[in-house]
Amino acid sequence: GHCESKVEPPSGQAILGTLNQAAELYANVRVIDLSDSVCPDRLCSARFQAGIRFRDGKHLTASFVQSIAQAFERAVNVARDQK
Repeated sequence: GHCESKVEPPSGQAILGTLNQAAELYANVRVIDLSDSVCPDRLCSARFQAGIRFRDGKHLTASFVQSIAQAFERAVNVARDQK
């Protein structure tokens, strides 16, 4: 069977807004949003192609983090070039 959950955008957007507000106070702080990499199309699945995505309710597995390393690197590069 499938173990997946639809992401509710309002709470995620509120959290992202709060993080962005806090980051604005510092010239050297950027917010990186990897939501699309973690939950594509706002659908979070417990599994991904090579294994399990979540270690528990709030933590990603090391293998999943390794699988999105390139997306993370791209996001860091974009964030670094902002401001």
